[in-house]
Amino acid sequence: IFDGTAGSVCNGNALIRSLAAASVTGPSGTEVLYIGMAGAGDDGGIVPGHVFTATLTATSSPTWTDISLSPVLNSGLAFNATGEDVSSLFIDSHDPTGATVYATVAGFASGSQGVQTVYRSIDAGAHWTTLTSNLPNAPANAIVVDPQDPSTVYVATDVGVFLTRSVASCATTTCWTPYGSGMPQSPVTQLIATPTGAVGPYGGQALTAATYGRGIWQIPLVTAGTPLTAATLAPT
Repeated sequence: IFDGTAGSVCNGNALIRSLAAASVTGPSGTEVLYIGMAGAGDDGGIVPGHVFTATLTATSSPTWTDISLSPVLNSGLAFNATGEDVSSLFIDSHDPTGATVYATVAGFASGSQGVQTVYRSIDAGAHWTTLTSNLPNAPANAIVVDPQDPSTVYVATDVGVFLTRSVASCATTTCWTPYGSGMPQSPVTQLIATPTGAVGPYGGQALTAATYGRGIWQIPLVTAGTPLTAATLAPT
């Protein structure tokens, strides 16, 4: 499906650029997968810059759906219209169904090319929303959701890390701000938000960023030190 076929022989060398997987609600062993393809210039095969999804169980083989063909609700451009690398995918663990997924695109806008670098879907890719908003014109390389707050999202770009505390607003307003200071002027290639309850720096509430050639950096999550709220509901 990713290479194209001639009979039973693969016809290309399509490169899978990114992968996200999560156990989800459903039969025991159910897992949702999302894969992102490399771009047109990086061996993306016949589907450069596309995103596919499949649901797996212990007894089923994957049936892949090309969700990059789905509409983008707040843009006249198709998903990743210029066929750049889908540099990362992230499934929001706050959604137990696995239907909330983020995608980043490693591309520059140039001339008439309106490259959108951050997308979100809340219905497993049936629809997309671009969240690029006021991010700088630079490739986006990774994205994570804060473990304590589904509205707080961090994105790694070639010019640093950016933060929003209200990700839904990115569809219609400016929402991103630089996060932290003192990092080298180097592309940030990966992000990890330490899961809630982990042991480590900043009380186990750290954002870790890997850079291209300048090492690994850490900063507290913006929600660090914020207690989780518990509530109980009477049956009546």
